[in-house]
Amino acid sequence: MELSFYGLLLSILFFHLSAFTHSFNSSLQLRCHHDESLALLQFKQSFIMSNPCDYSFGLSKLESWKLIHGERGDCCSWDGVECDYQTNHVVSLDLSGCCLFSSINSNSTLFRLVHLQNLNLAYNDFNYSQIPSQIGLLSSLTRLNLSRSDFSGQIPPQVLNLSSLISLDLSYNYQVKLHKPSLRDLVQKFTNLKVLHLSEVNISSTIPDSLANFSSLESLRLSYCGLRGEFPIDIFQLPNLKILDISDNPDLKGHLPSFELGSLLKSLILFGTNFAGEFPSSIGNLAYLEYLDFYSCNFTGLLPSSLGNLTKLTRLKLTVSTTSSLSWIGKLSNLKTLSLVHVGLNGDFPSSLKNLTQLSFLDLSYNQLVGPIPSWLMNLTKLVVLFLDHNHFSGQIPSSLIYGARIQVLSLSSNQFSGQIPSQTNNCSELIELELSSNKLRGSIPSTLSSLKNLQILNFQSNNLSGVVDANVFFQLKNLDRLMLSYNNLWLLTESSTNATIPNFIYLGLASCNLSEFPHFLHNQYELKFLDLSSNNIQGPIPSWLWSISINSLQSMNLSHNFLTGFEEGPGPLQWASNHFRHWV
Repeated sequence: MELSFYGLLLSILFFHLSAFTHSFNSSLQLRCHHDESLALLQFKQSFIMSNPCDYSFGLSKLESWKLIHGERGDCCSWDGVECDYQTNHVVSLDLSGCCLFSSINSNSTLFRLVHLQNLNLAYNDFNYSQIPSQIGLLSSLTRLNLSRSDFSGQIPPQVLNLSSLISLDLSYNYQVKLHKPSLRDLVQKFTNLKVLHLSEVNISSTIPDSLANFSSLESLRLSYCGLRGEFPIDIFQLPNLKILDISDNPDLKGHLPSFELGSLLKSLILFGTNFAGEFPSSIGNLAYLEYLDFYSCNFTGLLPSSLGNLTKLTRLKLTVSTTSSLSWIGKLSNLKTLSLVHVGLNGDFPSSLKNLTQLSFLDLSYNQLVGPIPSWLMNLTKLVVLFLDHNHFSGQIPSSLIYGARIQVLSLSSNQFSGQIPSQTNNCSELIELELSSNKLRGSIPSTLSSLKNLQILNFQSNNLSGVVDANVFFQLKNLDRLMLSYNNLWLLTESSTNATIPNFIYLGLASCNLSEFPHFLHNQYELKFLDLSSNNIQGPIPSWLWSISINSLQSMNLSHNFLTGFEEGPGPLQWASNHFRHWV
């Protein structure tokens, strides 16, 4: 009796457990609405998956979009898809970087997902089609991101139906226009925006004063938009603004305000605008600033020492037309990028840079700095890019800059460096670009340069280099595509080794290299854009094969100041495809 009681109890428990399990499994299967699941699958099927593509960080997302054993898939569990926990409607779709290739048609099933609040289709290729007007049907959208997605044409007026938007990013679609509707129309409609990113969208207008009333605005990016007129100064004072980028708008005028304490600004990017006036000392009040870029503006006056208060700065780029002191800069110990181009620096290499041990990028070009490069510069062990061109530096070039550092880009052109190009057999160089043109370097070109295996750009033009140079030194650099040796006293031997694989050059400057014939290695060059063989001793007719090299790329060829006698065969019509092709014979 007791045993049968327990058996009955187990049967009841098993029944309820089975019912619960069935109910649980049913709820899992039924979570995604059937019509939305089909809409997503049909949207996926409307695209070609371009693989490889420029951006592929989200390529695997769509692999989870499938039906299993003929059953309805749970789209709420698919990668890139989010559903509301109460209604189970699809409210977020993130297909950024999925290598989608095609256009979005007006009858696309995407527009059936009317509950969408977040739509991210950035980093795809929509083949320069227009943004479909049906986007206005997604009236619940609060965030829309179509950046870097190769759309074109006028932004449809139906986008103004998305009145709930707090984030709009259409940036880096350089063929997209915002004319009708205009920027003013957008600003009037979307008064709750926190993020507005329209960089590289063709706007071609002034900036509406009403944008200064957007108290919730946190990020404004309007780079390279054709903006003009006067920038509303009150935008700088928006209480929640953290990012302001209005760069690359040369017709946009403005000046800096008096900055108050408490500003949340982290990025302030004005480069390539017509901003002018002096730097206010109050700029030191921007305590949260991490990125400051005023390169290629029209500011004047001394750089205020209050810049030393900006201790969170990691990137600083300035241009100003008056001599400045850098005594304050050693306080900015978090700097990773420093560009002080054309700021009137003179005297020796600024010793205040010693403390900037985090620097990876340093540009002090177009100043009046003199003397040798200090040895302590090698203590900046994270330095990767170094521009010191267009100064008056002198002395010998330290060997460690070329062969022993982490530096990948080294530009010392247009200085007064003398002595020989350093030579070293043992090196751990990571150099990609070496620019030493327009100095007073003498002697031969060392064969140890062939050990710089990563080198892509090599420029020794306009020095006093001399001696016989075997081109095989350069042919061993398989990544080299820019070689400039012109205007020295070199004798270049261009016959390659029998088994040598010649790099594909893009720029080749061999003027005044005592060449007596056209280099035979040019036969196999098909990517050249610039070729200079002028001021040599090349004699006889121009060979017929020269007219067929790099026919899809060549833009400039200079054969002047040689001893040419005509053409081996009549040249006929020039075959080069470039509309900008120029030649000198």
